[in-house]
Amino acid sequence: MKSMNRKRNTLYCFSPPVMILTMIIEVALAIYALVRFKHTLLRNLAIATFLLLAFFQFAEFQVCANTLGNPELWSRFGYAAITLLPVLGVHVISSISHRHNRQLLIALYSISIAFALFFISTPDAIGMTRCTGRYVLFSLQPAIASMYYLFYSTVLLIGTGLAIVNFRNEKRQNIRHAYIWFVVGSLAFCLPTGIIYILRPSSLDSLPSIMCGFAVLFAFVLGLRVLPLVGKQNTPVRNKTR
Repeated sequence: MKSMNRKRNTLYCFSPPVMILTMIIEVALAIYALVRFKHTLLRNLAIATFLLLAFFQFAEFQVCANTLGNPELWSRFGYAAITLLPVLGVHVISSISHRHNRQLLIALYSISIAFALFFISTPDAIGMTRCTGRYVLFSLQPAIASMYYLFYSTVLLIGTGLAIVNFRNEKRQNIRHAYIWFVVGSLAFCLPTGIIYILRPSSLDSLPSIMCGFAVLFAFVLGLRVLPLVGKQNTPVRNKTR
């Protein structure tokens, strides 16, 4: 009995209370970006990133708390949300560099939207979803898992690679720093997740939960570093003195 109570009172890094806290932080970052920066493509992409991350945290929480019913459906909605995130990262880099990369983005968005629609419309797309109290386990159907994870990791590498290439060709210091921070933000959630998987391959089903937990670090970097370096800030309205 004592061991059960100790487990219940432990605040794990990816537990339901932390999911809600992370969601609140990401929504706050979206509001900050909306209020602080002018309407630009980069700002809108950043807000979309924050809100999709927040939605995944909320979906995870519903898997654990089951306050709105059908945890299995929430898990599919959550997976659909995070499927778009790597492509948004590539789009962020494209908007910073003012290189449209139109064909690349059309291809990546098409594939990611196809995956997202598959998760939403296919009841057995995720074979098992379980809240452990530490994180949420998602078990994709084997037929889709290898293709999905290959696509996801490839797009993450494309975004990071574009940032590095653009950094080398960029002269403006603020934009160079923005690329550096983007890479730092990407590594902040990719490296810990990769290390966990290498040390414990059996953790594959928990990787989405762990990765999106660390992704709040990327959200901080995008909102508090990349946007201020590149985005056009709103100027406060001052009362005119007579």
